[in-house]
Amino acid sequence: MEIENLQIHLNSKNRVHGTINDAYFYINTIEVPSDYSLHLSVLTASIPYSFYNVNNSNNTFVFTIGVNNYSYTLRTGNYSINDFLIELQTKITLLTISYDKIKSKLTFSYASNFSISTASTCLSLIGFGNLTDTSLLSSTNNTLTSVNCVNLQSFHCVCIGTNFITNSINVAFDKNPTIICSIPINTSPNSMITFVNPSHYKINIFSTMFSSINIKILDQDSNPIDLNGCNWSMTIQLDVIRFTHE
Repeated sequence: MEIENLQIHLNSKNRVHGTINDAYFYINTIEVPSDYSLHLSVLTASIPYSFYNVNNSNNTFVFTIGVNNYSYTLRTGNYSINDFLIELQTKITLLTISYDKIKSKLTFSYASNFSISTASTCLSLIGFGNLTDTSLLSSTNNTLTSVNCVNLQSFHCVCIGTNFITNSINVAFDKNPTIICSIPINTSPNSMITFVNPSHYKINIFSTMFSSINIKILDQDSNPIDLNGCNWSMTIQLDVIRFTHE
């Protein structure tokens, strides 16, 4: 098996079209004979930690008291638990909210019974995510405590997606296996997430031609990550592999 390689340096500000988290790039066409294959890898990446743990997809809190519905929208941003508690108490003035730092759970209370609506998008943040029993969203004796721990870690990793159909398998989205790299988040907000491929793992893109690439910046659920206008950079490598028979 013979291998040659080519490195391509990408920066989202130099994209031909698309957005920062869904960028398209064009290069001079690379075409190989049918007895060769092209394998793709992410060598390095620098991605700004400019996205928010409370964002437009998880910042609504809806609850019901009697026949009245109340809806609140939390400010987007990166919150510590103390900042998050202040935001909840500032916005949701009808309920009394306390935080048990030992158990990492919130308790909501009111003068009468109430329930948190499944229409709330912040359920995972406040400890009610992934419930199969919606009765757990209703108060008992005028109080309601988080079933799960408060979870402000909205992003588990940064996933790099592409337009190529590859041999990479995403068990949550097996009909669209486009994730070519998963980058751990091991730094704090407002810093740079850096990645160096530790094993030079590469994937077969099942094509003998390469002239463009679409790079998507996604979360663990394959949702686009809003980098709030900050650009990323990345070095990808194409390995041109010829299979020989002895």
